[in-house]
Amino acid sequence: MYGTMRTDHIALLKQKQDFVEKNKRAAEIERELNELRKSRATESSQLTDEAARLRRQLADAERTKAEELAALKAQLTATNAAIEELSQSKGAEVENIVKQYNADRAKAEQEREAKAAEMERLRAELERFRADSARQTKVQKWLLLCVANETVGDG
Repeated sequence: MYGTMRTDHIALLKQKQDFVEKNKRAAEIERELNELRKSRATESSQLTDEAARLRRQLADAERTKAEELAALKAQLTATNAAIEELSQSKGAEVENIVKQYNADRAKAEQEREAKAAEMERLRAELERFRADSARQTKVQKWLLLCVANETVGDG
C-alpha cells in the first residue's frame, strides 16, 4: 500500500511539474504574442504614417503640376499673343520669335512629360506601399494563427 501511494504521489508530482511547465510555456507564448502585437501595431502605425506622407506628397505633386501647367498655359497664351502681334511684320524678327515659341513649347512639353512621369512614379510607389501593407497584414495574421495553434496544441 505504501508503495502504491508512493507511486501515485510521484505520478502526481510529475503531473504537477508538467502542468507548471505548460503554464510557463503558455505565459511565455502569451508574452511573445503581446510583444508581436505591439511590434505589429508599431509597424502598422509607421506604415499608416508612410501612406499618409505619400498621399500628401502625391497631392502636393498634383497641385504643383496643376499650378505649373496653368503658368505654362498662361505663358503659351502670352507667347501666342506675341506671335500674333508680330505676325503682322515680316523678316528675321518673326522667324526668331517663331523659333523661340517652338523652343518654349518644346520646353513646356518636356516639363509636362517630366511632371507626368513623376506623378506615375509616385502612384506606383503608393501602390507598392499598399501591396506591402496588405502582404504584412497577411503575414501578421498567419503568425497569430501559428502562435494560437501552438498555444492550443500545448493546452
